Amino acid sequence: MKNSLIKQGYSKKDVDEAFAVAMNEIPAPSFPPKLQSNYPSISGNDTSKAAIAYVLTWLTGLIIFLITPKEDKFTRFHAMQAIFLGIAMTVIYIVLSVALLPLFFFGGFFIMPLLWLLGIAVIIIMAVNAYKGNKTKIPLIGNLAENIVEKD
Repeated sequence: MKNSLIKQGYSKKDVDEAFAVAMNEIPAPSFPPKLQSNYPSISGNDTSKAAIAYVLTWLTGLIIFLITPKEDKFTRFHAMQAIFLGIAMTVIYIVLSVALLPLFFFGGFFIMPLLWLLGIAVIIIMAVNAYKGNKTKIPLIGNLAENIVEKD
């Protein structure tokens, strides 16, 4: 049976380990495997809250920031970064809308939807990274969020 599994592409080490577990020679590995992260002891629930903070940027970020204990610096960092991301996106969108108003039918008509899509892409990327347990900083915003969370 071992040779058959090895011929099918399983590594000899994995096959030997599986058989040793089946014969109660060694204990079975624990599942699910521990989450690898920059922060100690992050559970899946914490990463979910951090990812949810980005959904509606400043609104969900504020809610998550207020309901998360101060000890959970990972989730609070992402919540604060989501708040600043939402504010920055709003300010940039308003400033460019006013600046491009004279060019609305020429340049602004195409630039503003592209800017909106870029914002959505950043939100998705940040939510996925937070869910994976990564502390990804957005330039300028990330350092500001980190400073606020570390002072708490």
